[in-house]
Amino acid sequence: MAAHQRLTKNTSYLTMAYIIQKALTLGYFIIVARMYGPAGQGQYSAALAFTALFAVAVDLGISSVLTREVARHPEKANILLGQALLFRMVVGLIVYGATLLVLWGIGDSSHIILLVALAGIASWFDMLATPCWAVFRGLQRLQFESSSVLIVTGIMVGMGTTVALLHGPLYLLIVAIVLSSVFNFFYAVILLRKKANIYVSLSYQHVIMRQILIWSAPFAVGVIASRIYTNIDINLLARMAGDAHAGWYSAANKIVLALQFIPAAMAAAVYAPMSAQFETDKHQMGRTYAMATYYLMLLVIPIGVGLAVLAPYFISIIGGSEYVQSVPVLQILSIALVSAFLIFPLGSLQAASNRQKQNGIIMAVAAVLNVMLNLILIPRYQEVGAAWTSAFTYTFILVVSVIFTWKLWRSRIKFLLSSFIKMLIASAGMAGVILGIERLYGSVINQYVLSHIINKQEVVSIMHALGSIMVGAMVYGLLLLLLRGITLRQIRDVTHSILQKDEPLAYEKNSPHNV
Repeated sequence: MAAHQRLTKNTSYLTMAYIIQKALTLGYFIIVARMYGPAGQGQYSAALAFTALFAVAVDLGISSVLTREVARHPEKANILLGQALLFRMVVGLIVYGATLLVLWGIGDSSHIILLVALAGIASWFDMLATPCWAVFRGLQRLQFESSSVLIVTGIMVGMGTTVALLHGPLYLLIVAIVLSSVFNFFYAVILLRKKANIYVSLSYQHVIMRQILIWSAPFAVGVIASRIYTNIDINLLARMAGDAHAGWYSAANKIVLALQFIPAAMAAAVYAPMSAQFETDKHQMGRTYAMATYYLMLLVIPIGVGLAVLAPYFISIIGGSEYVQSVPVLQILSIALVSAFLIFPLGSLQAASNRQKQNGIIMAVAAVLNVMLNLILIPRYQEVGAAWTSAFTYTFILVVSVIFTWKLWRSRIKFLLSSFIKMLIASAGMAGVILGIERLYGSVINQYVLSHIINKQEVVSIMHALGSIMVGAMVYGLLLLLLRGITLRQIRDVTHSILQKDEPLAYEKNSPHNV
């Protein structure tokens, strides 16, 4: 199978899994938001975000190292994975204990400590599963991770929804996450043995462990920084403005974060091939990056514009009238969505080309700026201030990353710039049509549905949003075809790559002696 076909297929596997996952988790989030209200939902989100902040001390970029090194040297997968798991097991337990001590020291309630304690157990098993899936990414076999995404989500959403509908306590929602995380780890270990002939060995080897930590050190800076600017806003809002403000912000932020499965899947698919291409064909590496960026722009520009235009309807679907203060937050975050998408392939490009130190510095500066702006803006503007801080952070990372990497893909700059302009024009036309229909017929349609079909505003909002999405997608696609921002041949090629059968796995059994 050709490289571009493998890339398309791997991206489609993970993207489809993430689409289903995000649809299920978004529906689940709506249930939690409505059953527990802004304050309860704010506690739930803050507990998970607080755990994620401490978990960064374990997620030191080792998974990125595994993916890169397995892509270049598959025969080393066994020993590299064993050392990564051993490190995460030990350090994860230490960090877990430290997290609980910090909460006890700052005097948080026993209820919050219980939520974080349970979330920490789930986080520990997720830490162990991540390097296992990193190996599959290095082998460019993402269909196995995709299957896990679906099963794990089903476990969490099924159990959590049952608890919420029965008005169970918040901690049982996190118990559902714990059980799904446990399954995720053991499922990954079994698949490694059955599908890739990789057996996990936990015998400590100093030389290999030392090399992994040296490789991962630059990645660690970027991972820590990204965790800070992704999770600090909700925690600062909860402590400086109150749980309700954290809930209003997280309702809008949940929609934006739910969409980031798209660039995450693309970045996962391109990282391994670009890592191999850096040593064999740097020109092809630049083309791979450009192709990933083109397809992300194709999706994110209309999505961002559509979210901004339809923000009131999406927020109404999420939480109803209690969450009206989330509307401006979502509109601001929609602007930042383009930058948030496009920094994913740039991060993969820098890591694949051994520029992870450079990327780490960019992310660290962004994290510092993010914290400073949050401390300044949250006391004055609450959730809106946190939203503007996120928008600035993502844009800063994008601009600086483009400046420092453009030599790697400068031969494709004309193509990407031309495509961006065409997509922007098509998205503007799409927004014009949606707003025009909304202004002329929006209230009439809503009143008709409420009077003659169903007298429930949330259902009307869903129908209105779905109708607008369908109209917008048709207008955007038609305008883009007319502008030749995409061609029918490209659509046929992508379809053929997705439908083409996989080559069978054929890996030699890995052994520590191969290192």
